[in-house]
Amino acid sequence: MLTLTCATNLAGDYAAALALDTDTLGRSERVLGPEHPAIVAALAGERGNCDVDPMPL
Repeated sequence: MLTLTCATNLAGDYAAALALDTDTLGRSERVLGPEHPAIVAALAGERGNCDVDPMPL
């Protein structure tokens, strides 16, 4: 879902990107728990990794 959020943000639809990001964070927190390092980092405002490596051919 992070890839979709990044693509939406890059397309300039910032409101939709924020909504996707908020929804994804909420779902991830319910599944992983509030103490998971990825959740802690996201809540601290650390940048999500939007760098996408192309798949090898």
